[in-house]
Amino acid sequence: MTEENERRSGPRLPGVPPAGGPGERSAPAAPHTPSAIPPKPSTPPTSATPIVPAPPATPVAPPAAPAAPPTPGRAAAASNALAGAGKAASEKASQLGGWLRRQSPVRMGTAAAAVVVVGLLVWLVASLGGGSKQPVADTSPAASATTSAAPVKRGPLPLKGVGPLEFQPGDCFKDFDPEAPESTVVDCSTGHSAQLIAVHHFEDSAGYPGLNALKDKGRETCRNAQLAAAATGYDLKQRNAYPSSTSWDNGDRRVDCYVTADAGNVIKESLIP
Repeated sequence: MTEENERRSGPRLPGVPPAGGPGERSAPAAPHTPSAIPPKPSTPPTSATPIVPAPPATPVAPPAAPAAPPTPGRAAAASNALAGAGKAASEKASQLGGWLRRQSPVRMGTAAAAVVVVGLLVWLVASLGGGSKQPVADTSPAASATTSAAPVKRGPLPLKGVGPLEFQPGDCFKDFDPEAPESTVVDCSTGHSAQLIAVHHFEDSAGYPGLNALKDKGRETCRNAQLAAAATGYDLKQRNAYPSSTSWDNGDRRVDCYVTADAGNVIKESLIP
């Protein structure tokens, strides 16, 4: 015979003990280069000066692929080297600009190509300098690993005042009352009137399944429970307990199956294998 009872009030929840860069450097300033080739001199060259067409611009090879970011131990040295290279490129561009103003049109074409090469060099230096920033580790709380709660610890038996959500499979109870909010857990070798033989836990995120579904789960839990041969020496009943909607809202997700003896504390051994 199987009896059922619903935990109508919110059970007392078990107490759970407490679980036991460097700043980014700005890219080097772009060198001061003339925005265009200086205009021709106001006085055209005399007829005695031969006019030679400017040679075709020297093909410029594409910039090499940026090198891999420096290792953390060499980041400072690489940054200083890049800054020096940028400064030298800027000074070279300024010298070329002054020199261009003193040259004839024949040489200016070649100089313009040199300016383009220097500009590409400055761009490459600036790109490498901007890519040397080191990644910053995520130290936000969301990145920290969570710690699982420690299991509830018990004192020596007998233990009075134990709530239904603190019951553990195999517990034996003296003077057991399924409707009481608390019970006394004793050693199974001493007289007791009930034992918890099986428990089913629903997922914490599950919605309330309804009364009929809980009853069915309680009967299934008792039906699948295994009893030791000693159980045949007692007049026993099966009883299951399941959460009410109120108890469910308070975190109760368990269905329990007990065996009980109406004759009182006559059981003096564990009835599960």
